[in-house]
Amino acid sequence: MSYFVPGRHSVIIMHWLALTTSLFIVVVAEARIGVDIGLFPDALSYDEQLLRLRNHGVSLIKTFNLDPGFLDAVERVYANAPVEVTIAIPNDRLAAAVSDPGYQNVIVQALRRRTVRWIAISNEPFHDTASRAQTRPYLIAAYNQVRQLVSSNGLATKVIIPLSEASLANTYPPQNAIFDPEIVDLVQQFVPSLPAFSINVYPFFALGGNGALLDPALGRGPNPSILSNVLDAVRAALGKVGAPGSLPIIVGETGWPTAGGPLASIDNARQYVSHAVSVARASSKVQDLYLFEAFDESWKGPAETERHFGLFYNTGAEKFPFDIATGA
Repeated sequence: MSYFVPGRHSVIIMHWLALTTSLFIVVVAEARIGVDIGLFPDALSYDEQLLRLRNHGVSLIKTFNLDPGFLDAVERVYANAPVEVTIAIPNDRLAAAVSDPGYQNVIVQALRRRTVRWIAISNEPFHDTASRAQTRPYLIAAYNQVRQLVSSNGLATKVIIPLSEASLANTYPPQNAIFDPEIVDLVQQFVPSLPAFSINVYPFFALGGNGALLDPALGRGPNPSILSNVLDAVRAALGKVGAPGSLPIIVGETGWPTAGGPLASIDNARQYVSHAVSVARASSKVQDLYLFEAFDESWKGPAETERHFGLFYNTGAEKFPFDIATGA
């Protein structure tokens, strides 16, 4: 998860009232709902965390590294239950993915796990100046290297690159959206071979504490919500780099904090989660949507809200009732 970048997404919000119809609809099967789980256990072990997810109907899980201990726990907890896991190569390991045989072996061992179906190459590589500088020299090479590892080992794992909203520009009206000119050359190199396009969307950060925009952020009222408009902008931008209209879209992260700042509350988080699930399942705009995140992470920062995105407290207590399987 990364912060909203002022000036890159605010136009969508400023003009949301002008939009009364949804655009760029792609017909897909009902979206699947998953949950992101953080890099490190906090108060609970991986087994304890995963058991809570399983008991709440979660069978689609996305994490942010290749931790074999986490994958062992998934296999234990979901031994007799369906589960699909997305693993990831962190931004600071892209160079190793390209040139380190030892790390490449770690990748292959993770890909061979029966629960692993997707692997993400980095996370939000174009979000800000620092991440662009860190990832640009290695991103495409790492993407191609992992695709080659998948193929040469006879695997079927799907390889994606999760972006943030900061990758977009000219997002109002949504049909005018494009990829940021600074990174469009890279996007054009990987989009044609993607099995799905993954993007992280956070209406909460886009608000900047402006309560007047809370209704469209939470999906209240008659007009398209911020989330819906962003997805339309993504579809338009993809079309401008030659992606087919049938390319699935995955929302790799979306969520709302329950504490730590203005507009962060349990009730708002509950409403946003309900809205995001509704958009995913009712609009045919996305293939999968992952709620960020499973558990609060007390070690995160610098903003206090970063510690409070969990559906559960870090102790494992549920913040509000939910069941992914039933949509309740």
